[in-house]
Amino acid sequence: RTVLALNPKNVLALNNLAYALAVRKSLPAEGLGHAERAMALTGGKSPEVADTLAWIQHLLGRDAEAALILQGVVKALPDRAEIRLHAAVVYAALERLDEAAAELREAIRLEPGLETRDEVKALRARLK
Repeated sequence: RTVLALNPKNVLALNNLAYALAVRKSLPAEGLGHAERAMALTGGKSPEVADTLAWIQHLLGRDAEAALILQGVVKALPDRAEIRLHAAVVYAALERLDEAAAELREAIRLEPGLETRDEVKALRARLK
């Protein structure tokens, strides 16, 4: 917030604040505006910012919107396990279970350590 007080157009600070509010503080509605502002400032050209926005949309139950964004993010950053995991979770929420399973397999292939995370275990159980 201090950085944004000095430079309200700092995309990195906006994105980090959005994620921190949504994920670490469990305040996705409060983080959404920051993520949307960061997305607008990048002209939609930062896949990392787009991933943050999509994840916050998912946390707010806006999975259809999140899925549209994540399709582009996965294409832009196909080797990022966390992004693949986000896509898997969102696709599962939309009952696109085959796509969710494929994204989860790819996420774990890219980063085998994800297997130990509770959200991965829950997702895997749901996809069986």
